[in-house]
Amino acid sequence: MTIKSMSPVKNNLPAGFTLRPATMDDIPAVVALHNTCSMLEVNITERDENETTLSWKTDGFNLSDDSRLVFAPDGRLAAVATVWMVRNPPVHPWVSIRVHPNFTGLGLGTALTRWSETRARDAFARVPADARVSLRCGVAGNYPPAVRFLENYGMTPVRHFWDMEIMFDGALPAPKLSAGITIRSYRHPQDLERTYLAFDEAFEDHWGHVSSPPEEEIVRWRKWLAEDPDFDPEVWFLAMDGDEIAGVSLCNVKTAYDPDLAWVEILGVRRPWRKMGLGLALLHHTFGEFYRRGKKGVGLTVDAASLTGATRLYEKAGMHVARQYTDYELELRPGKELETA
Repeated sequence: MTIKSMSPVKNNLPAGFTLRPATMDDIPAVVALHNTCSMLEVNITERDENETTLSWKTDGFNLSDDSRLVFAPDGRLAAVATVWMVRNPPVHPWVSIRVHPNFTGLGLGTALTRWSETRARDAFARVPADARVSLRCGVAGNYPPAVRFLENYGMTPVRHFWDMEIMFDGALPAPKLSAGITIRSYRHPQDLERTYLAFDEAFEDHWGHVSSPPEEEIVRWRKWLAEDPDFDPEVWFLAMDGDEIAGVSLCNVKTAYDPDLAWVEILGVRRPWRKMGLGLALLHHTFGEFYRRGKKGVGLTVDAASLTGATRLYEKAGMHVARQYTDYELELRPGKELETA
């Protein structure tokens, strides 16, 4: 499988350029390449080595099959591609391709996209025969060269996402909770399984959600939390109604581009507790906790056309749009759409 996927790419590389799968030793160079590109596109460094290490250790992601690096004749890393099909069923393989600005216009992006498409078609064997499968990737900040490349390749935009931020400039509103609701920090590991299940239920109404076997995802979460040196259970906030988790705000104490900016990785409210102001209360609680920790602000990523009205909630909480990203897709096989649309 690996040799078959490599051949059409290798034959289309410029003379002197070489191709191989990534190894863990390549992480510093890959992170540097990603950040060079993201500085050009959205003026921030999007990656750090810890985040990349954790993602490359994800169960179901195999560097030898799911990654390719292109090196220039002088040995410099010129481009990188990864294909993500870790969740089951992998109906929309996610592709990340970066070409260093010094090596654009040489066909490296085209070669790696062709390899990624070939690799993504391996998902057919792991999804129902009648299911639709498409390859997806993202563009940061509507960067014109990337948009032109994807559209020329035959991809179409399917969704916009925003990074939203709030910068603290004084005292923040206290959370207003309905009777019987409290907010506390996550307790590890006893809260792990039900926190995942609460998250998964809360996101059933979100675009792109695909039901996956919970036992697989819980194992993945357990490994991720055990290996992440930045994991802090004190900033995973659970809204409790008695013994039931009604909503979650699962956070990171820093971002790759600003250690003084905290990040909400997941914010969700389960259906029975919606329309009660709980999402806003969780945000206010989160903001207050990070303000007390001396952070300068909080950010998060949201679907710009959120089916649950999340963008209005974040604007009400005082957040503003800092950056936009666009997802593109290429249909690989028509069929029944398994994700929430």
